[in-house]
Amino acid sequence: MSRVLVLAVAATAGLSLLTGCTKGDSPQAAPVTAPPSATAGTDPTSAPSGQPTGAAPTTGPSTAPPVGAVVFKSAQDAVDHLLAAWKEGDRTAALQAAGPNTVTKVWALPKQAEKQIEACDKTDGALPWAYNCYWRYEGGSTHFYVNPYAATGYRVENFEQIAD
Repeated sequence: MSRVLVLAVAATAGLSLLTGCTKGDSPQAAPVTAPPSATAGTDPTSAPSGQPTGAAPTTGPSTAPPVGAVVFKSAQDAVDHLLAAWKEGDRTAALQAAGPNTVTKVWALPKQAEKQIEACDKTDGALPWAYNCYWRYEGGSTHFYVNPYAATGYRVENFEQIAD
């Protein structure tokens, strides 16, 4: 009989710990509901966990350029800015027209002061960029891939050299 009593007391104590009940709590507990952050992400209009409801997302470009920001009126303007910064060795200026990965790829090349973009062609939409700006030379070509970008008008997204 004492084993049954010990087991009953242990079970009661265990259930009290699991449910959070302590001596003096009412016998009928209020229903448990999930806090709003526990269900965030299930509704596409809800804020991510830890972010206040109604707050703007903290990632991605803004819809308007910051005051004093460089704004490019064309894809070629963005590429020309990147190339001018590269020729001058100004990475900060280059980052106004391109992301850090693209700037690093361009900086890995020897400077070619005489090179200029021959054309910026609008792509057919099948590629992940809107414009292909390039120059050709004997043995290949150099391409700068540009997309519209809300913060600066246009942004150089990628760079590559292609051998013939």
